[in-house]
Amino acid sequence: MKGFGCGILLLVSAVLAMISGVLFVSLGHVFIAKVLFEKVDQCHIAQGDLTIRLYLGSFGATTAYTQLVTVQQGWMPHEQIVFSSYGGIPISALVCRDTSVTFEGELDWSFTERELQTQLVAYPIILQWGEPVPIEDRLSWDPFQIFCGIPLLILGGILGFWGWTTAFRKGKPP
Repeated sequence: MKGFGCGILLLVSAVLAMISGVLFVSLGHVFIAKVLFEKVDQCHIAQGDLTIRLYLGSFGATTAYTQLVTVQQGWMPHEQIVFSSYGGIPISALVCRDTSVTFEGELDWSFTERELQTQLVAYPIILQWGEPVPIEDRLSWDPFQIFCGIPLLILGGILGFWGWTTAFRKGKPP
Protein backbone atom coordinates (compact mmCIF):
# COMPACT_ATOMS: atom_id res chain seq x y z
CA MET A 1 0.00 0.00 0.00
CA LYS A 2 2.97 2.31 0.62
CA GLY A 3 4.01 2.31 -3.05
CA PHE A 4 0.45 3.01 -4.18
CA GLY A 5 0.11 6.11 -1.96
CA CYS A 6 3.51 7.42 -3.06
CA GLY A 7 2.59 6.81 -6.70
CA ILE A 8 -0.70 8.70 -6.35
CA LEU A 9 1.15 11.61 -4.71
CA LEU A 10 3.58 11.66 -7.64
CA LEU A 11 0.69 11.59 -10.11
CA VAL A 12 -0.97 14.56 -8.38
CA SER A 13 2.36 16.45 -8.43
CA ALA A 14 2.69 15.62 -12.12
CA VAL A 15 -0.76 17.01 -12.90
CA LEU A 16 -0.02 20.24 -10.99
CA ALA A 17 3.35 20.66 -12.75
CA MET A 18 1.74 20.08 -16.15
CA ILE A 19 -1.10 22.54 -15.43
CA SER A 20 1.50 25.17 -14.41
CA GLY A 21 3.50 24.38 -17.56
CA VAL A 22 0.44 24.79 -19.77
CA LEU A 23 -0.33 28.16 -18.14
CA PHE A 24 3.22 29.40 -18.78
CA VAL A 25 3.28 28.06 -22.34
CA SER A 26 -0.10 29.48 -23.28
CA LEU A 27 0.01 32.79 -21.40
CA GLY A 28 3.71 33.68 -21.01
CA HIS A 29 4.19 37.33 -19.95
CA VAL A 30 0.47 37.84 -19.35
CA PHE A 31 0.53 35.10 -16.70
CA ILE A 32 3.41 36.90 -14.95
CA ALA A 33 1.54 40.23 -15.18
CA LYS A 34 -1.63 38.78 -13.66
CA VAL A 35 0.33 37.26 -10.77
CA LEU A 36 2.98 39.89 -10.01
CA PHE A 37 1.63 43.17 -11.37
CA GLU A 38 -1.13 45.42 -10.10
CA LYS A 39 -4.13 46.05 -12.34
CA VAL A 40 -4.31 49.85 -12.52
CA ASP A 41 -7.21 50.39 -14.90
CA GLN A 42 -9.69 48.50 -17.04
CA CYS A 43 -12.32 49.45 -19.59
CA HIS A 44 -14.59 47.73 -22.10
CA ILE A 45 -15.29 48.32 -25.80
CA ALA A 46 -18.80 47.10 -26.56
CA GLN A 47 -18.14 46.62 -30.27
CA GLY A 48 -15.98 43.53 -30.54
CA ASP A 49 -16.58 42.71 -26.84
CA LEU A 50 -13.03 43.72 -25.83
CA THR A 51 -11.77 44.24 -22.30
CA ILE A 52 -8.61 46.34 -22.09
CA ARG A 53 -6.48 46.20 -18.92
CA LEU A 54 -3.55 48.34 -17.75
CA TYR A 55 -0.98 46.65 -15.45
CA LEU A 56 1.95 48.15 -13.55
CA GLY A 57 4.70 46.31 -11.72
CA SER A 58 8.35 45.52 -11.34
CA PHE A 59 10.40 42.42 -10.76
CA GLY A 60 12.22 43.79 -7.73
CA ALA A 61 14.28 46.62 -6.30
CA THR A 62 16.90 46.55 -9.05
CA THR A 63 14.52 46.76 -12.00
CA ALA A 64 12.49 49.63 -13.43
CA TYR A 65 8.72 49.65 -13.64
CA THR A 66 7.04 47.78 -16.44
CA GLN A 67 3.66 48.79 -17.80
CA LEU A 68 1.51 46.45 -19.88
CA VAL A 69 -1.77 46.94 -21.71
CA THR A 70 -3.63 43.75 -22.59
CA VAL A 71 -6.72 42.94 -24.64
CA GLN A 72 -9.15 40.15 -23.89
CA GLN A 73 -11.95 39.27 -26.28
CA GLY A 74 -15.22 37.98 -24.87
CA TRP A 75 -15.26 35.57 -21.97
CA MET A 76 -12.09 33.71 -22.95
CA PRO A 77 -9.46 34.07 -20.20
CA HIS A 78 -6.60 34.60 -22.66
CA GLU A 79 -5.24 38.16 -22.72
CA GLN A 80 -2.84 39.42 -25.36
CA ILE A 81 -0.29 42.19 -24.84
CA VAL A 82 -0.75 45.19 -27.14
CA PHE A 83 1.54 47.67 -25.35
CA SER A 84 4.60 47.29 -23.13
CA SER A 85 6.82 49.93 -21.57
CA TYR A 86 9.94 49.27 -19.50
CA GLY A 87 11.61 52.12 -17.63
CA GLY A 88 8.75 54.56 -17.77
CA ILE A 89 5.07 54.97 -16.98
CA PRO A 90 3.63 56.74 -20.03
CA ILE A 91 -0.02 55.71 -19.52
CA SER A 92 -2.09 56.87 -16.56
CA ALA A 93 -5.58 55.79 -17.67
CA LEU A 94 -7.56 53.92 -20.29
CA VAL A 95 -10.68 55.52 -21.75
CA CYS A 96 -12.97 53.29 -23.80
CA ARG A 97 -15.64 54.49 -26.18
CA ASP A 98 -18.05 52.50 -28.33
CA THR A 99 -15.45 51.50 -30.93
CA SER A 100 -12.09 52.72 -29.63
CA VAL A 101 -9.75 53.12 -26.65
CA THR A 102 -7.47 56.02 -25.72
CA PHE A 103 -4.27 55.56 -23.71
CA GLU A 104 -4.08 58.77 -21.65
CA GLY A 105 -0.97 60.17 -19.94
CA GLU A 106 2.35 61.18 -21.48
CA LEU A 107 1.03 59.46 -24.58
CA ASP A 108 -2.43 60.22 -25.89
CA TRP A 109 -2.89 57.44 -28.39
CA SER A 110 -6.24 56.23 -29.69
CA PHE A 111 -6.86 52.88 -31.32
CA THR A 112 -9.96 51.45 -32.88
CA GLU A 113 -11.26 48.02 -31.95
CA ARG A 114 -10.08 46.74 -35.34
CA GLU A 115 -6.54 48.16 -34.89
CA LEU A 116 -6.29 46.48 -31.49
CA GLN A 117 -7.35 43.09 -32.83
CA THR A 118 -5.35 43.07 -36.06
CA GLN A 119 -2.27 45.30 -35.82
CA LEU A 120 -1.43 45.58 -32.12
CA VAL A 121 -2.05 41.94 -31.21
CA ALA A 122 0.35 40.89 -33.98
CA TYR A 123 2.86 43.71 -33.39
CA PRO A 124 2.48 45.30 -29.93
CA ILE A 125 3.95 48.71 -29.22
CA ILE A 126 7.08 48.20 -27.11
CA LEU A 127 8.91 51.08 -25.44
CA GLN A 128 12.18 50.81 -23.54
CA TRP A 129 13.13 53.90 -21.53
CA GLY A 130 10.63 55.90 -23.60
CA GLU A 131 12.03 54.86 -27.00
CA PRO A 132 10.25 52.47 -29.39
CA VAL A 133 11.92 49.09 -29.86
CA PRO A 134 12.12 48.29 -33.59
CA ILE A 135 10.35 45.13 -34.72
CA GLU A 136 13.61 43.57 -35.95
CA ASP A 137 15.14 43.93 -32.43
CA ARG A 138 12.29 42.12 -30.67
CA LEU A 139 12.23 38.48 -29.70
CA SER A 140 9.87 36.46 -31.88
CA TRP A 141 9.25 34.14 -28.95
CA ASP A 142 8.42 34.63 -25.28
CA PRO A 143 11.22 33.50 -22.93
CA PHE A 144 8.73 32.85 -20.12
CA GLN A 145 6.92 30.36 -22.30
CA ILE A 146 10.10 28.48 -23.16
CA PHE A 147 12.16 28.64 -19.96
CA CYS A 148 9.30 28.19 -17.48
CA GLY A 149 6.58 26.32 -19.32
CA ILE A 150 8.47 23.60 -21.14
CA PRO A 151 10.56 22.44 -18.13
CA LEU A 152 7.36 22.20 -16.07
CA LEU A 153 5.74 20.10 -18.78
CA ILE A 154 8.78 17.81 -18.91
CA LEU A 155 8.87 17.57 -15.10
CA GLY A 156 5.17 16.73 -15.11
CA GLY A 157 5.76 13.97 -17.64
CA ILE A 158 8.62 12.49 -15.61
CA LEU A 159 6.66 12.64 -12.35
CA GLY A 160 3.63 11.17 -14.08
CA PHE A 161 5.60 8.23 -15.47
CA TRP A 162 7.32 7.65 -12.13
CA GLY A 163 4.02 7.89 -10.23
CA TRP A 164 2.23 5.57 -12.63
CA THR A 165 4.93 2.91 -12.43
CA THR A 166 5.11 3.24 -8.62
CA ALA A 167 1.36 3.05 -8.06
CA PHE A 168 0.48 0.40 -10.63
CA ARG A 169 3.55 -1.80 -11.05
CA LYS A 170 2.70 -5.44 -11.66
CA GLY A 171 4.22 -8.43 -9.94
CA LYS A 172 5.24 -6.54 -6.80
CA PRO A 173 3.34 -6.78 -3.53
CA PRO A 174 1.60 -3.55 -2.45
